[in-house]
Amino acid sequence: MIENKDFDFKIKNFSKNKFSRFGGLKLEYSNFEIDVFDLENIFFLKENPCIKKNLENVLKSCDLTTSALAYDLAENKIYSFRAIEDIYKKEINVSNDNGEIVPTLCRLILHSDKMNFKIGKTGINYIKKNYSPEKDKEIKDFLEYKNIPHLFSLVKKYLN
Repeated sequence: MIENKDFDFKIKNFSKNKFSRFGGLKLEYSNFEIDVFDLENIFFLKENPCIKKNLENVLKSCDLTTSALAYDLAENKIYSFRAIEDIYKKEINVSNDNGEIVPTLCRLILHSDKMNFKIGKTGINYIKKNYSPEKDKEIKDFLEYKNIPHLFSLVKKYLN
C-alpha cells in the first residue's frame, strides 16, 4: 500500500456524464474516462452481501491487473492489487477470470495495445483457455457496443 499526501484532479468540460454498468459515475472527457464509485453502490457487492465491503475486495474483482488501482479519499491512500507492479513491468495480466469472457479478452488486448504494454503470462493463458473462433461474433458485437468495431482486426491479431 502506498500513502499519498496530495491528489488533485483539474479537468474541465466533462461531457456525457452517466452511470457505468458497474454502478459508479462515469465522467467522460474527450477520449478519457474516470469512474467514481461508492462502495455501497457497487453492484457485485450488493449482489453478494457475504463479501466484505472494502477496496481490497473491489480491486480483487477487477478483470485486469492494471485496472485494480484505487484511491481512498477518506484514508488518503492508494490501493493496488498487483496494478503498480504490472505498470512498472509494462505488463497487463488477468487478475480475476470470473467475469464475462468476451469483455475481458477485448479489454486485455485493447489496453495492452493502447498502453504499449505486453500481455503477461496470466493474460496469455486466459486467451488460450477462453478464445475460440466461435467467439468472433460476440467480440464483434462487443466492439460494436463500445463504438469501436474498426478494432476487430487488431483484437483478432492477438487472438491467433
